[in-house]
Amino acid sequence: MGAKVLMELQPDILLLTAYQSSAIHAYIRLYEKRIITGFEIYPRLEQTDGKDALVTVPFKDIDLVMHIFKQVFPGVVSYDQERINHVLSNLTVFMIRKNDHGDAYDFNPWEKNGRKDKIAEALGLTDKDGVLVTLKKIIER
Repeated sequence: MGAKVLMELQPDILLLTAYQSSAIHAYIRLYEKRIITGFEIYPRLEQTDGKDALVTVPFKDIDLVMHIFKQVFPGVVSYDQERINHVLSNLTVFMIRKNDHGDAYDFNPWEKNGRKDKIAEALGLTDKDGVLVTLKKIIER
């Protein structure tokens, strides 16, 4: 669905929350396989000197992403103001939605068959966290 929105509407930015490894990696695969082009995706891992390096929303874009999230979240989700405030106060600079859900899963959503997810580990995600996947249009200057 995210790919359809990106290709048809061409927004400058798209925010999607992932609550498990399969979701975040599905978005990253769209980026890596160039199914969607003209966008950067955060978070992701890149190889630097043979080691995995975590790439998150650039510091210069954090305020923009948080501002957009704060603008769209109350309109998309029908929660009371207390729940909205909780979600907004638990959004970190790494775009982690800390303690965003209770016991939604009877397994750790960031581990598949006991195998730890490298991105989740690098971000320090717990089984109760979500991560705001950010796709930002690359603007040529």
